[in-house]
Amino acid sequence: MKNLSIFILLAMTMLWTPVLAQEQQDNSQLTKKEQRKLAKQQKREAEELYEQQMALVTKKMVEGSAFVLEANMLFDKYGASVNVNSNVNFISIANGKGVMQLSFNNVAVGLNGIGGVTLDGKVNNYTFKENKNGGYSVRFSLFGSGGNYDVSMSVMPGGQATATIRGNWSRELKYQGNLVPVDQSRVYKGFSMFGGN
Repeated sequence: MKNLSIFILLAMTMLWTPVLAQEQQDNSQLTKKEQRKLAKQQKREAEELYEQQMALVTKKMVEGSAFVLEANMLFDKYGASVNVNSNVNFISIANGKGVMQLSFNNVAVGLNGIGGVTLDGKVNNYTFKENKNGGYSVRFSLFGSGGNYDVSMSVMPGGQATATIRGNWSRELKYQGNLVPVDQSRVYKGFSMFGGN
C-alpha cells in the first residue's frame, strides 16, 4: 500500500508539473478576473484528481480486507456521541485478524492500560458490496476470547466510514472516522483484555 501511495504521488507530480509551468507562463497575460477563474478551475481539477486517487485507495483497502478505521467519534444506540482520539479508538483488520479498541480521555488506566478496552480476534465472513454512490457496505465478524462481535460498515469513496458493532450484549456502538491503510496508520494499541497482544 505504501508503494501505491508513492506511485500516486509520483504520477500526480509528473502529470501536473508541465501543465502548471505552461499555465504560469500564460497567466501573466490574463486579467485578474480571468486569473481568479483559472485558479478556481485548477483547484477544482486538483480536488477531482485527489478524490479519484482516494477512491482507488479505498477500493484497494476494502477489496483487500486490510485497513484501520481510525475513529474520531463514537455513538451509542440512542445517538448520543462523544469525540475521541483517533490514535487510540479504532477497528483494524489485516491477514484475517482484527482488533477493536476503545479508550476514553478521562479514564486513568482502564483494562488496556490506556483508559479503555482492547479486544483481539479472528475475522470471519468478510463480505463487501459496492454501492451506487461508489462507496461500500462491508460486513464481518470478529471472534475472540472477549466475545463474538458483528461489524457492519458504511464506507464512502473518499474513505470516510461508520462501523456499527453488535456483540454479546443488547447494546450497539458506532465508530465514525476514516479508513487508513494499515502501513500508514498511527494508532497505539493497548494491552489486550484477554492476552491477545
